[in-house]
Amino acid sequence: MSGELSVKFNEDLESTALVIELGGELNWLNFGELYPEIERRAESRFHLIFDLRTLHYMDSGGLGMLLRVYKAISTPRAGKLLIVGANSMIRQMLRFTQLERKMPNFATLDLALANLST
Repeated sequence: MSGELSVKFNEDLESTALVIELGGELNWLNFGELYPEIERRAESRFHLIFDLRTLHYMDSGGLGMLLRVYKAISTPRAGKLLIVGANSMIRQMLRFTQLERKMPNFATLDLALANLST
């Protein structure tokens, strides 16, 4: 697969979370370009939310990027990485790798945001 990746950062200044909307395909060809930008923008945020409602495909490179981001925010600052709207293939990858416990999936962005306040 060699589809395009679309990325939108939602940096609401009143929130401790950075919302990153990914669409299209996240794969080993494009995650290397995306990670440094996520790292830079996440420096001032406590939590990250990946909105995957329009992400159709993710391979092991994309999964590896999520794990790398999770480690970067969870270890030094006890932040959370939440996922919104993952499709069945991505949910299955998270379940098989046992990452769904570390990166829970929510049906809506509002539910994910509400989880941050608990």
